[in-house]
Amino acid sequence: MEQNGSTIWSKNFTGLVLSNGFFFGGFHMLLPTVPLLASDMGGSKTQVGLIAGIFVLSSVITRLFTDLGVRKLGKRNCLLLGIVISLFSAALYPFAPTVETMLWVRVLHGVGFGIGTTFYVAIVSDVIPATRRGEGLGYFGLATTIAMAVAPATGLWIAKEYGFTAMFAMAGSWELIAGLLLSTCGFSSAPTSAPHPERHEAPAIGRRSVLDIFVEPGTLFPAFLVIMMGIAHGSVINFIAVYANELHLANPGYFFILGTGCIFLSRLAMGKVYDRKGPAWVVLPGVILLLTGLVTVAEASTMEVYLAAAVLHGFGIGMLFPALQTATISDVAPQRRSAASATFSNALDIGLGGGSVLLGMFAQKAGLPSAYLCAAAVMGVFLVIYTIHLMNQKGLLGTEPLPEEE
Repeated sequence: MEQNGSTIWSKNFTGLVLSNGFFFGGFHMLLPTVPLLASDMGGSKTQVGLIAGIFVLSSVITRLFTDLGVRKLGKRNCLLLGIVISLFSAALYPFAPTVETMLWVRVLHGVGFGIGTTFYVAIVSDVIPATRRGEGLGYFGLATTIAMAVAPATGLWIAKEYGFTAMFAMAGSWELIAGLLLSTCGFSSAPTSAPHPERHEAPAIGRRSVLDIFVEPGTLFPAFLVIMMGIAHGSVINFIAVYANELHLANPGYFFILGTGCIFLSRLAMGKVYDRKGPAWVVLPGVILLLTGLVTVAEASTMEVYLAAAVLHGFGIGMLFPALQTATISDVAPQRRSAASATFSNALDIGLGGGSVLLGMFAQKAGLPSAYLCAAAVMGVFLVIYTIHLMNQKGLLGTEPLPEEE
């Protein structure tokens, strides 16, 4: 399924972009609203963090079986299965009367999300020409970016005006549209099987270490950086609506709209910079902006400062996310991209969920501003580690552009 031409916007790529946008829209609609519902039901900040954490644990465990899924069903059918499970989960939320019951629904939803996120990236990486993968994944992520802008604000508005049940129905309808759009794509569901001599190959099963089971060989360093990025990003998306309520700020949805607009702008430009100049030109400014945004949100007391934090956070994540995703996918053989995609998604979810649990517990004791400063400190560590890495080697996380595949 590897595409050899130079055109990015094929029929399959366009269908995947639109399907991915609606899939993530259904997910992002629940990001600020489910924690808000749990808080309204009397849940503590620790329980709000657990709602994110249990979701992540379910996603991570599910992705350990993605290779088996590819062999049995193929990439396309696996992706469709993830969409169906996500749709079913959205329908179950209104029947969760307690925070404890909601946790079980989150487990099921995590299964669907884990499958979907893995195979969207794996499939679209096969569709995009190799020499334009950074640019193509940047464009692919624009659908996610738009969903991040529209869906959280839409979910918060629907929940406020019509109730949480109506909001869950809307989230489910977006998952349904994602499945219908996927059905318009004409690619095969069979996995790529041809070997590639210049990419990392997976060790034979008998020689695989415990680490190899969780992390695709050749992706350990970018996965470590993704975890730290996930901690920083999770501290924002999982608690920002609750934080806005504590600050008595109206319309917390503006944070998502403005921040995601900045993500959109950065993705438009940074994919080409990545391909032509190398990852460092994207990663370093992204880290600095994200760190500054976390410090700013910790100091927020007015809507103006709150929105300034949204701008900094948006540009930072808009640069970092596609750069680390492209680095993770590009240094493996084509037939291992499902596994590399699973590694990226697992690392991100470990950061998002694990960070949410730990920062939620910390916020319960010290408050959300202190939790945001802790997340900023994590990005400070990221900056130090990455700078040391640049001084020691070049490559997919250095200053060289991507090599062309034969």
